[in-house]
Amino acid sequence: MLYRHHSNKNRNVAQGRYQREASPKFQWTANRGQITLTALKSRLRTCFTFPDGTEDEHIVINRECGGSEKEIVCLVDDEDLASPFSSWTFPQIKTLFGLTADSYIDLPRFDGELANTTDYEKILGHDLEDIAMKHKTCIHVTSANEATRREFISPILHGVAFCYDGEVKVCPEYELSGSHGKGPVNWVIKIGDTIIVVIEAKREDINQGVGQNAIQLQASSQRNKKKRTYNEALREDVMYGMVSTGVDWVIIKLVTTGEYNDSDNGNVEVLLSSRTPFTFPINESSIKALCLANQVVFNRQIESQESLKRVKTENK
Repeated sequence: MLYRHHSNKNRNVAQGRYQREASPKFQWTANRGQITLTALKSRLRTCFTFPDGTEDEHIVINRECGGSEKEIVCLVDDEDLASPFSSWTFPQIKTLFGLTADSYIDLPRFDGELANTTDYEKILGHDLEDIAMKHKTCIHVTSANEATRREFISPILHGVAFCYDGEVKVCPEYELSGSHGKGPVNWVIKIGDTIIVVIEAKREDINQGVGQNAIQLQASSQRNKKKRTYNEALREDVMYGMVSTGVDWVIIKLVTTGEYNDSDNGNVEVLLSSRTPFTFPINESSIKALCLANQVVFNRQIESQESLKRVKTENK
């Protein structure tokens, strides 16, 4: 029998794993009525030392066939067991985070400001031209498929990011994972070590999209806290997300306080921007408002980065 540990940091089994050959004296005597995976895993626990926090679901048993057959015990972590982000719904995050709202529209509000800047002027003309061209050459966004809808979402993200002279990057199909979900997200706005998660609402279901987005933001928050010192990780962590159908845009904020560990989500709040949902007709005033609202989110995330840098400097 071979005992392996799979690290989530390196999913390639051929690299970064440790192996330990089981003692040839290991025996498990049982009749057919006693042979269950639960019983075998219980027996393995008495004979081998597993990492702290290992649960039965982390122990996977399979058989390798080849020159010589081997029984193999593999360990997987919580992120390996996590469901795809797309499987999450709003009622599920309500239960997970202890929210009181039954729908995204009932979430408590945060002040959704518009950026007080003239930066939009250098992107507004380009965005209007780009979206107007797509409006003429694509199927109408209200009846388009998901791929076409993304054509109307992407220009807004790139247009606002362009105002930051390379400090902000737009990354499509970005892989993200956490204890409750994993998979690619449609877009990530990278600002230093922090990200803003942007997704297209599947089947125009913003309620489900907000649930999915909240789990993605929580996964990002977990990633951030794992990188920080104990004192830094206890600080309030603020993450922003956006959900769009290509016509309607919703901005949410996820606030996590308290220490995070694998069995505790900390205290999680999900809030909705007071200015959303934005309905997006193809005209200058609506695009201007949407760009300025998005720019505020970008600015706040940059400010949170600066705040964390100050904390790190003070702790040195």
